[in-house]
Amino acid sequence: MLHLATAQTQCQLFNWLWPKILQLCLDDFVDYWNNHRIRSQRGKRLPSGVSPNYICDFPERFGLVKFGEQVPQKHIDALRQKIPRSRDECYRWVSDEFNTQAFGVYEQIGSPKLKLVDGWTIFCEMLPLLQ
Repeated sequence: MLHLATAQTQCQLFNWLWPKILQLCLDDFVDYWNNHRIRSQRGKRLPSGVSPNYICDFPERFGLVKFGEQVPQKHIDALRQKIPRSRDECYRWVSDEFNTQAFGVYEQIGSPKLKLVDGWTIFCEMLPLLQ
């Protein structure tokens, strides 16, 4: 039965650790992409030489129109009420009990920065402390 418990712990740790690492990687990429400078190109119909964020923040400087519309929070809340599960439930990959245990172990190993290149090392450091 020890083998099954180990496999279950490995799966739970995987589900606790890797979504966090993946989300950080995605956040980093979005930040990079939205702030990188598009190379200048003469004769191009769309803006170049500035970042996508700059274009979105100042569309009028490029002869564009900002069509974004701020949605009142009460409308977002009303729509959210129609979804049967909370946001936290939808993004929960492990039980609250395992989350608490894993977070404690993560702190115990010094809360290393969650990076893709270090994911396996963190996993291997945490696993024996969770069994």
